[in-house]
Amino acid sequence: MWKLETRGMAIEININKRNQVNTPLGVLSKIADNIYLLDYEDELEITIEKSVGFRDKLIALVKNEKIGIILNAMDIQGTASIGSMQFFSKDIKYNNVCVAQAIITNKLAHKLLANFYADFINNKSKVKLFNNYTDGLTWIETKIKSELKS
Repeated sequence: MWKLETRGMAIEININKRNQVNTPLGVLSKIADNIYLLDYEDELEITIEKSVGFRDKLIALVKNEKIGIILNAMDIQGTASIGSMQFFSKDIKYNNVCVAQAIITNKLAHKLLANFYADFINNKSKVKLFNNYTDGLTWIETKIKSELKS
C-alpha cells in the first residue's frame, strides 16, 4: 500500500507499475480486482479516434473481465466530443467489460459534460459523477460486487 498523489487527490491504493498502461486518454492503473483508475491527460480533447484506441487497450488488458473505472478529471482542462460520448455509450465491446464509471471532477465545465453523458447519452453502463475519490471508489465497489453476483 502506498500513497498516490494524483491531481487533487491523495489516495492510498495498491498500484504496481506493471499494472499501469499508457492509453490515448491517459494512464490507466489497476487499483483493485475489477477496478481501474484512469488519470486523464491534461488539456485532453477526447475524440472518437482516441476513444477507440482507449477501448482497444482496455480490452487487451482486461480481456472479458467485468470492470468499473474511476475517471479522474480533477484539476485538468479538456473536452469530449459528442461523438466520443456516443461511442462509449453505444460500443458493445466497451460496454461488455465496463459496467460502471465514476467520474471525479471539480470543474464546472466537466461536471456539465459528465452530467450530459450520464443523463442523456449513456444507457449501457452505470455512470455517476463525484467530487471526491473516496465516494467514487465506494460507489464503484458496490456496483462491481452487484454485477459479479448476477
